[in-house]
Amino acid sequence: MQVVEVQEYEAQVSVWRTDGDGADGAFETYVLTICSDWSVLNVLQQIRRDTEPDLAFYAACKLGLCTACWAIVNGAKVLTCTEPVAPEMTIEPAKNYRVLRDVLIEPIER
Repeated sequence: MQVVEVQEYEAQVSVWRTDGDGADGAFETYVLTICSDWSVLNVLQQIRRDTEPDLAFYAACKLGLCTACWAIVNGAKVLTCTEPVAPEMTIEPAKNYRVLRDVLIEPIER
């Protein structure tokens, strides 16, 4: 069994904030301490818990099975629950989906 050392480090995370589909929005940047074994979903959860209680995103199975947590992270479409963290991240709603608020999308592709 291989032991993986978990490290904490400071990350800069820019998250798209909007009131909904078609509404104006902007990136808000957060600096927070994260763990190297976290997923992007864990980062969104920490931002909501510690700073922005109204941050909207989808979190259901947390295993990559339901595919409802699609987002664009650093320019790539990923599942936030399985995507590893990075020291700098930009998180925005997945394209071709109706944006309900922030990075929360309607899970049916248009």
